[in-house]
Order: sequence, then C-alpha cells, then structure tokens
Amino acid sequence: MESLSLALDWHPQHLIAVLHGRPIPAIGEPIVRSDDDVNARLLAIEFRLEQILSRLDDIKELERHVSNISDKFETLTDPTGPTTEKPRIKGRD
Repeated sequence: MESLSLALDWHPQHLIAVLHGRPIPAIGEPIVRSDDDVNARLLAIEFRLEQILSRLDDIKELERHVSNISDKFETLTDPTGPTTEKPRIKGRD
C-alpha cells in the first residue's frame, strides 16, 4: 500500500490510514511504523506543532491587519478628530 500511495504522490501511509479509519497524514509528515515507534511518533508530534505554530503566525498577522483597519476606520469616523469639522447649524453659532 505504501508503494501505491507513493506512486499517487501521497504520504506513504495514506492508504493504510484510510484502511484503518485514521486521519490521513499530510505530505512531509513523518512515517510512523507502529505505536511502539516512539521516535517517529515524537517527530509526528513535532510536525503537527510546527503546523499549529505556522497557523498561529498567520492568525497574528491577520489580527494586525484587522487592528490597523479598525484604527483607520475610527480615525476617519471620529467626529472630534483633527481632520473633520463639526457641521455648524445656522442660528446656533
């Protein structure tokens, strides 16, 4: 099954995971031969942690963009801001 998975450009354990109802490993994820393969399991955990950290970095970057947009929006809509004047109502000056 590993040879067929590799021929299809999948992770070597792709078809084995499907057969046993396990999550399909990502390409580049370390190969775990058995539950007793502690080194491979640790590498798999490290691989997943790196993926999580990468996603967290993406979220932080998105948060910075949203914060910048929010700040600009507040500046543009703030009626007491330095760039806007309050409209004068006739008879109240």
